[in-house]
Amino acid sequence: MLGLCLMMAGATAQALPQEEEAMSYYQSHWKKSVRLLTHDSADFIGLPYPYSTPTLAGNMMFQEMYYWDTYFINRGLIAYGSHPQRRGESTVNEKLALTQALNNVNNLIYLVNKLGYVPNANRYSMTNRSQPPLLGAMINDIFGITKDTAWLRQALLALEKEHQWWMLDRSLGLSPREYDGVKMDKSAPHAMKLNFYGNNASDAFLIRFAQFLKGRLGTGFDSMYCNMNQDSIHGVEGKKQGGGIRLSYQLLAEAESGWDFTTRFNARCANIAALDLNCLLYLSEKTLENGYKTLRNSKKSRHWKIISENRKSLINKLFYDKHTGWYWDYDLSKREIRYHHNAAQFMPYFTGLAKPSSRNKKALNELAHLYIGRFGVHPCLPLSQDSATIASNRVHWKTQWDSPNAWPPLTHFVAQALKNYSGGFGSKTLEEKRHALILSMLESVEVQFAITHKFWEKYNLDYGTLQVVNEYPMPDFFGWTAGIYVEYRMEYAGP
Repeated sequence: MLGLCLMMAGATAQALPQEEEAMSYYQSHWKKSVRLLTHDSADFIGLPYPYSTPTLAGNMMFQEMYYWDTYFINRGLIAYGSHPQRRGESTVNEKLALTQALNNVNNLIYLVNKLGYVPNANRYSMTNRSQPPLLGAMINDIFGITKDTAWLRQALLALEKEHQWWMLDRSLGLSPREYDGVKMDKSAPHAMKLNFYGNNASDAFLIRFAQFLKGRLGTGFDSMYCNMNQDSIHGVEGKKQGGGIRLSYQLLAEAESGWDFTTRFNARCANIAALDLNCLLYLSEKTLENGYKTLRNSKKSRHWKIISENRKSLINKLFYDKHTGWYWDYDLSKREIRYHHNAAQFMPYFTGLAKPSSRNKKALNELAHLYIGRFGVHPCLPLSQDSATIASNRVHWKTQWDSPNAWPPLTHFVAQALKNYSGGFGSKTLEEKRHALILSMLESVEVQFAITHKFWEKYNLDYGTLQVVNEYPMPDFFGWTAGIYVEYRMEYAGP
């Protein structure tokens, strides 16, 4: 705890040897996570530019470019490449890092133009699903560095295509009761819809996926799958199949959410309008609104403003509970709020959708107090602390997107949410919570790096160790852990 205590003494601190070692490792190894494959090869989709992967060369796992992983990888590349707190000229390696961040986004734009959306990863077997739509956030990050309006124009066209895909393939219309009071506009015919995670897999794929899940999730999944298979249903292709295919479909939808796998959706992911998904699509809409304003295209800017305001109104009407003061997921089958505690409740604050009122700051502070553990963020509250979930829970298999696992992406979302609402009256506590969260994350990563000389996919949020719940043998990682670590280590490193 020495490193943490030293850091708490002031806004910045001198780097300790283990901090220098971890940063030096990043600087010398980030290029080893970059691969180049310009033509299709077997299952791989060729990409026009070098692309970043979650693991280093030589690791047999995660050799693909993953959609939402790329956002967090880019945060590290941009922080390292731009050195916002350091004076002087950038080194060649730092300039290359910025170029690689641009390459990554250009590859995602290429995939949108090729497929109409960004797939889970650049493998044809993963094109039946996407991942959380963070392309808009990545476009904001790149344009913030380059100020290249010609590039922005092409990027926004791709973002519009991706948005259209989500609205056509992953949306459900609402009843007049649900959108009552929300202003409709004829120029935005798809605005009165909510979005959900799903997939476009064939029956044959879903059956193979179930066999994969039996090995990954164990007997709890196998038992439920076999029980459901006793009933016959018509599969997605209209043919009669065992009822277990519905479970396989729901868990493949969880793979699209990035939270594979979790108690959050109770094996009903495709029936839930996920709060994070709808907030990220709001962020895409705001990116289009502001981007076209930058390009002086007032007509398109106004169009996307209408769409973003419609979505904000729908989220505030359907996902927000005035009694708790919190946002929740929305159940599309039951047409009501789903009261399950999970870290996606920070996403209205990460995206800036929530009004910066004293009431919302109070709610954000309550969420931070509830979810932030000693070394990270609870993905979902432990069942022992969430009595409303215990009775209805039907997920009786190991899930890694649950406590006690601390995932760097969730740490980032929460840290940025707290930062977004830390200005003005009543923000001191939010700043303190953000400060403690980041420093504890840095400490857990650095202590484990000092022991293993590696970054890891996830950490134990109670002890900062590698004692985590795994659905597969946890590989040494680079990806989002290195990216988020470098972003916040740079923030706290001083000039």
